[in-house]
Amino acid sequence: MIPKIKDKPTMVIAGPGAGKTHEMVSRIVGTIKYLRPNRILAAITFTNAATDSIREKVQDLIQIPPNVFIGTNYSFFNQFILLPFGTLFEYIPSDKLFLEIDVRRIVEEKLQRKGHPAALQAIRKRVLNSLLKEGKIPFEQIVEISSDLMKNPQIQKIVCNRIQFLFKDEFQDTDTTQMRIFDAIRKGKKTIIYSVGDPEQYILGFTYNNRRVKKPSFRNIPINKFASGCDKRENCVNKRACEELVQFTNNFHTSIKQKSEVGAIEQGGVFFIADTDLHGIIPKFIELTQTIIDSRKNSRRLFLGYENKTFSGFVEKYGLVPISNEHRRPSSTLRESLELLASAVQLSSKGIKDKHDLDAVGYRKLGIKLLKAVIAGRTLTIEQLRRFLTDDLCLQCQYDVVNLETKLEGLKSLLNRENIMSANNFYSSIHKAKGLEAECVLIVSKSKKELAKWLETDVEERCKDKADTCRIGYVGFTRAKYILCIACKQPIDGSIENTLLNLKVKILN
Repeated sequence: MIPKIKDKPTMVIAGPGAGKTHEMVSRIVGTIKYLRPNRILAAITFTNAATDSIREKVQDLIQIPPNVFIGTNYSFFNQFILLPFGTLFEYIPSDKLFLEIDVRRIVEEKLQRKGHPAALQAIRKRVLNSLLKEGKIPFEQIVEISSDLMKNPQIQKIVCNRIQFLFKDEFQDTDTTQMRIFDAIRKGKKTIIYSVGDPEQYILGFTYNNRRVKKPSFRNIPINKFASGCDKRENCVNKRACEELVQFTNNFHTSIKQKSEVGAIEQGGVFFIADTDLHGIIPKFIELTQTIIDSRKNSRRLFLGYENKTFSGFVEKYGLVPISNEHRRPSSTLRESLELLASAVQLSSKGIKDKHDLDAVGYRKLGIKLLKAVIAGRTLTIEQLRRFLTDDLCLQCQYDVVNLETKLEGLKSLLNRENIMSANNFYSSIHKAKGLEAECVLIVSKSKKELAKWLETDVEERCKDKADTCRIGYVGFTRAKYILCIACKQPIDGSIENTLLNLKVKILN
């Protein structure tokens, strides 16, 4: 009989640069000695990159026991809920395949017009039921099915009895469906839970719209609701940014105020570049930051905008390299090539081998042929990739594949790894930049309205922001270590200029 846990879960609210991963790794290593052989310690986070980072740091300190799971939210739900119970309780067929399917696009194509939310939701449900009957499980359904399964008291009891310790990173990225799963584990009172996150870095409200699910208000987002039932603690240290930047970003946080461990930097600070044209903004940013870049080894600049294409016309001229919060997992180019191939045909490696009667060597040859085609410039676009897969490899490429272009760009970037590693100018959308850091950051707003939202300091106004625009600005601002430059594609008015001056931002005309 497993005794009930009397203590509340721990929730640590920690801002950018607080050393959240280091602290979590230390706690995981310190906890493993109390782990029973028949139970599980699960450490889960949001991305593959964060998973790899935690695993590598733990491995540097100890040998990881077999009953320690380190993975993403999705892999956790899959391994401990969906796969053990989905078929058993007839939620999914035994013959199944997990696919990246754009369900929203299928629904919109079937409706062929802008419809009432209820009609869209009904069609979405029919589409999903049809896919599930065929054994095709969209990745987005892993969470939803797992949440439904955890409503079963028998399943909930088994899952809670298995998991002795649960470490949850980046809790602010947890949505309401995932929250129901973690709340069920909390209510089971058999699992010691340690979680960490930062409400101000919650910028995934758009995902609710994609799933036709009602979006919670900021005060009711899962991290805030979960924290209300936890032993809530605060980590107010910032080990990343200089004093000037921390004082600036403290104006925007609705719950904690950070202290810089770095201290003041002579060249550090926040600047507003008054130009409205990127042809003028970018050279000024580069000139302003050159001393910092030259004086610190492996330093870099990060160019940010709401859209990834903000700097698309300047990539060649300034040698900008695309980057995202996935950081590219340590991987061989062959593995990346095979992952791209599997995504394009929407089959697992086993499915491709079985369908085309290939052994391991034959499968690897497909990946090598694709690599050679990319290097030769034959598959630099999605259409070229599809033609190559069909004509040269005799594979059937699917057309409703999510993120295929991103995977192709990732493979091309990996093949140019040496050039990427020697570069110091990178660009990204703000959403994808979460988790990144750079010595110098340029963040460009597309309008003065957007900029005004970024600079909003009133707590109530920030909490009322349903589009997350205030927090998107905060995430962009907090990527910088020493110099933050802000710019706008529209001329600012007196009100915004006064706001900047009150925030001690230096305006460069």
